[in-house]
Amino acid sequence: MTIRLPQPKTKARFLLIGYGLGLLFWLGLENHSTLLVALLGFGAALIYITTAIMNRFHSRDLPMRLWCVGLIVWGAIIGAASTLTTALLMVFKSSWHGHLTPDYPPQLILDMLTRLPIWTLSGLLIGFCCSIFIFLRQLKIVNSL
Repeated sequence: MTIRLPQPKTKARFLLIGYGLGLLFWLGLENHSTLLVALLGFGAALIYITTAIMNRFHSRDLPMRLWCVGLIVWGAIIGAASTLTTALLMVFKSSWHGHLTPDYPPQLILDMLTRLPIWTLSGLLIGFCCSIFIFLRQLKIVNSL
């Protein structure tokens, strides 16, 4: 059994541009929320890495075994990149505003980086669950969604 990735359409490029404009708008706000910056970092990692993978492997028939392993690796990469992107967004916003007290103190940024193994493992497990779901769907055991 093989699965084929679709080629990203023009809408994907507009999504990337729109997300970049959203990040630019967020940089101008006086916001100290760690939840918002974590969601923005996750979204950036998810959109950019998924688009890069789709550009690289579109229109190729990939065997099921490669799909299962690929989804697990994709989840781990997204988890690790989310942590790094979140920390970079925190650093960039703190330097962008230039206050006497930064929006995100250095200790908070280092604490975010210590979450790298946990977020990588979480992404790996989500990728594993997705690979099980796709495998079961190909076997016609799961027909919903």
